[in-house]
Amino acid sequence: VPAEARWNSRDEEWQLGEGWTRDGNPTGRCRAWSTDGRLIAEYGTNSQGALDGPQTRFHPDGTLASRGEWKDGHRHGRFLFQQSEADTREWYPAD
Repeated sequence: VPAEARWNSRDEEWQLGEGWTRDGNPTGRCRAWSTDGRLIAEYGTNSQGALDGPQTRFHPDGTLASRGEWKDGHRHGRFLFQQSEADTREWYPAD
């Protein structure tokens, strides 16, 4: 985990972006790591910290958990969700 990353206690992950909102949320192209240093997400946010752009999340074993596009904090288009045979904290929407 890079030294510049900040701990997000709500999401329980380290986060690092190109900038930060006043509330401490990352902005721009961002990455997130688990407590043990595994990369768990790559995503984009707008200047207000809302998800915006492509997002990819990974299971603890490094396999793809989900991939999709966000626009101003809302899902945009199709998302791919892939379950794992191993233990994972990744969630899947009911729909």
